[in-house]
Amino acid sequence: SYRESLRQEMVNLRNVSIAFAAQTLSVVQAVDQAMVQAERAYRKAPADPVIDYFDDARAAQDYIIGIHLFDNDGRPVARATPPRARIKPGYVLAPDIAPGDMPRITISDVEPVTGRGIINISRAIVGGDGRRIGAILTQVDSARFERIYTLVDLGLGGSVTLFHRDGTML
Repeated sequence: SYRESLRQEMVNLRNVSIAFAAQTLSVVQAVDQAMVQAERAYRKAPADPVIDYFDDARAAQDYIIGIHLFDNDGRPVARATPPRARIKPGYVLAPDIAPGDMPRITISDVEPVTGRGIINISRAIVGGDGRRIGAILTQVDSARFERIYTLVDLGLGGSVTLFHRDGTML
């Protein structure tokens, strides 16, 4: 019956959205872990942080194209790019984020033809006393997410859109 077909289609779409959410979450967790490791290096030696997260964050290497650390005055103090990055990050400005702010997610450098862009994830680095001591910006290649979402044939006109928790589209 029509209703049964419609119900089955809704179940299928729900299952696809759950699979997309799980895959997206695993990528975000890997990227977040790489950011945490870079933040630890900065807290340990702010004048000369060593970013060696590529050894421990293998899952993130497939997504991250660059991690940038900035001191409290917005000056760059460290930058790292995984050896397998398919595109190289360009010059970036220090994010203006206060302690306690939610991580900021933006997209930049969008190619007009393909829609491929760089997803920028930034947050404040906070010292033991709760004060902001710097900022971190991690860049992710949006094409890597596309590979996840193209695993499912959504049919003619089908698409996947990423949203912030507040409902705004990325």
